[in-house]
Amino acid sequence: MASESCCSASVPAAGTRSRWASAMRLIVAVAATGAAAVAVWLRLSGSRKRGKKSHLPGPSLADELREALQFEADDDDEVAADFQSATTWVSTSDAGGDLQNEDKLALYGCYKQATAGDCPTTKRPWGIEAGMKWEAWDSQRGAPAPLAMRRYVALLDQVADGWRDGDEVRIRGGAAQQMSTGPTVSLMGKMVGDGDEVADETPIGQLCERIAEGELDAVRDILRKSPGLAGKSDKDQMTPLHWAADRGEMAITELILTTSAEARSGISAKDGNGDTALHYAVLADNPEVAKLLIKHGANPQVANNDGETPENLAEGVEWEEMFRSSST
Repeated sequence: MASESCCSASVPAAGTRSRWASAMRLIVAVAATGAAAVAVWLRLSGSRKRGKKSHLPGPSLADELREALQFEADDDDEVAADFQSATTWVSTSDAGGDLQNEDKLALYGCYKQATAGDCPTTKRPWGIEAGMKWEAWDSQRGAPAPLAMRRYVALLDQVADGWRDGDEVRIRGGAAQQMSTGPTVSLMGKMVGDGDEVADETPIGQLCERIAEGELDAVRDILRKSPGLAGKSDKDQMTPLHWAADRGEMAITELILTTSAEARSGISAKDGNGDTALHYAVLADNPEVAKLLIKHGANPQVANNDGETPENLAEGVEWEEMFRSSST
């Protein structure tokens, strides 16, 4: 089987020969411009996951070669400035909410790669949206930060024509849908517009919505009147701590833990998949929230329905040191 695969790879099919020919011409061009661009391209192509299926279309070989050439010529300071302007526009502009979910996922992946580097987890998390966001981020694995920034800006130029000039922005598709792409790091931001989401009008549902939106004062007012509410679960079997940990809301997490005895006693409460708030903090890459949860008694050894503990899911030196210190 291996030899068959090798032989088939050495002779491209007729339909792909033109693409390979184009790619080979670009390889010659890369070689002519210097070894640095070659190194960038090799780092990108070598980081690809072989055999991994994803609904997100990855860049072609020729596209990556072109990006390597452009990346070598770009000025990092200019790229960073453009990226800052783009992320600010997405997170603050009303028009940013009209982007298609497919485009928001792609922007999310580029943003996370640019600001946090490679996705720390190598296993697709449970949940539809969590998995989609993981795929978007992991599809950028290996890309240097300046290149991920440039991809973010280039995509925004493509899907939101006019955002740079402050003119009336033309959004590709134009259907308003909601999902976090911006500097807010979340795995569970709601995807609406397809009729699948039903608003939770219960008191706990409203509290979790305020947490999801980062409305600290509103959360404080609710907990002042009903502190026990912080120990309950919403329609998705998520507690307020699940939401705060997912969104990286340090102030809200601390408020919940210092206000509600019910929340403290249920700090390792599980959602429908068996994940605790600490699982969410790990999967959403929010180590500061994780430290706070552990400080208040969250158990990193609690397993979810798949037998995974927060400690199992965490990767990286910072996480290792955190869990090592929590066990001593």
